[in-house]
Amino acid sequence: MNKSIRKMTALTGATAVACTLIAGCGKEEAAAPFTSASASSQPTASVPVSTEPVKLSIISPDSGRVVKEGNPVFQEIEKKTNTKIQLQLIPSSEFTSKYGVIIASGAYPDISRLNSFEFQKYAGQGAFLDLGPLLTKENAPNLLKNIKQEEWDLVKYQGKQYAIPYLNKAGKYVHIIRQDWLDNLGLTIPTNLQEYENVVRQFTKNDPDKNGKNDTYGIGGYGGWGGTITNDFSPIFGAYGMQPGYNYMKDNKVFPTMISDEYKAVVTYIAKLYSEKLIDPEIFTIKGDQAAQKLAQSKSGTATTWWSVPSQTLIGQLKMNTLTPAVKWNPVPGLKGPDGKSGMPFLGVIGGTVSISSKVKDPVAALKFIDYLNSDEGFETSFYGVKGVHYTEVGKDRTAAGDAGYKEKWLDSLSLMVGRPDLQFDKWPALTTNASEMEDNRWKNAGYNYNLYQDFFYGLPKTEEEVTLDPDLKKYEMEAFIRFVTGAAPLSQWDEYVSGWKTKGGLKVLESKIKAYNELFSKSYASGIK
Repeated sequence: MNKSIRKMTALTGATAVACTLIAGCGKEEAAAPFTSASASSQPTASVPVSTEPVKLSIISPDSGRVVKEGNPVFQEIEKKTNTKIQLQLIPSSEFTSKYGVIIASGAYPDISRLNSFEFQKYAGQGAFLDLGPLLTKENAPNLLKNIKQEEWDLVKYQGKQYAIPYLNKAGKYVHIIRQDWLDNLGLTIPTNLQEYENVVRQFTKNDPDKNGKNDTYGIGGYGGWGGTITNDFSPIFGAYGMQPGYNYMKDNKVFPTMISDEYKAVVTYIAKLYSEKLIDPEIFTIKGDQAAQKLAQSKSGTATTWWSVPSQTLIGQLKMNTLTPAVKWNPVPGLKGPDGKSGMPFLGVIGGTVSISSKVKDPVAALKFIDYLNSDEGFETSFYGVKGVHYTEVGKDRTAAGDAGYKEKWLDSLSLMVGRPDLQFDKWPALTTNASEMEDNRWKNAGYNYNLYQDFFYGLPKTEEEVTLDPDLKKYEMEAFIRFVTGAAPLSQWDEYVSGWKTKGGLKVLESKIKAYNELFSKSYASGIK
């Protein structure tokens, strides 16, 4: 196989537009059953007509948020939408497995907020309502105005609109480092793998917190190794020009990263660090909440986390600055590898989706509720709280009540339901003078500014082969990675791993995705492996 992976091919502008038509478009797909509102329209909050509040059960990954009984933000939004909200938040690292159990039981929540393109699995099971006929200017003026048609098309399934796109920025993961530890040891933020190795070695062996104990590791995890390789080592993968699980194009052939020479080089590098005990040995078993606690307790000096973790989870929620007043986390710019490459995962503009149950009693009320959250007023309330109680103006300091609610992670829990990147990531940051928000913006900008690697097949619905074979294949990949890194399996068994990857479905999945891509875009790409 070719020894050099070029930067993964992002879809061209024309292809990106075509990719939005992927889900079930076929050659004779009818036009979309709705059209966006005109740019000049100014939709207002639309509420249900019923006099009795409509009960809505909602489920979502927690993303570090919590549910507060008697949440005044909920009460305000309930008044605006004539609803009664029952929100269930499940830890993000456990969400996929637990949600699958819920759907299997038949107890569908009215509204489901899912990650990435996970909705496709359940849309095929009849769990969700086709929203196409309901997406009118009367029912969803804000959604139609704020979401582009091509973004709607990206989350179609077999030609039907089973999901509302949760829009987001493509860069979310950030490599974090303890600046106070660097200062204690006279070090600077590493810029390449060689410097990084030196830093994590000194973080492990030279008592960076100056407590006189040998109780620190250079690299910590953030939990979630439940069945796939997580993003704990994303900066190292990026330094070798790839990300795990992605596919890339070269010379009109598609290659999988998981059996590439570059992937083997990453495994070899990480195995070396692990053998020197520079990596927290619990990195593969610890859960998300426990991992956060360990970082807050100064057990590790670097980690790869969601952008909000340093300021909101560690400092805000877990009060790390009380435990360690001198603590300061900083983002690490992309670590450069042997060929000068660096990067993090491209998560796409589809940060997730929102779907309405096929069993919902009042689908219009559920849709209008989501539409209100997508309005300027609704999103502002879901993010900042009740105006005059939790804040006065966007960009100004929150009130004491608002600041407390934000730090305690209950105030903005409903903002998880919709994405308004035009407000949250563009308009509002330019206005803010709030210290907490300015700190958040520092981390958001770090995530945006990485070079991002995109999977060649981003947005392509799962093929039958992928649905059938991928779960076991991903488990095989993860288990092999852990065995190689921990030394349970020698790297001399690499060829056996590659052979196993092919026979366990890797080759069939790749070929099925290439076939689907070629049929959709009238291409003739071939697999780069046999």
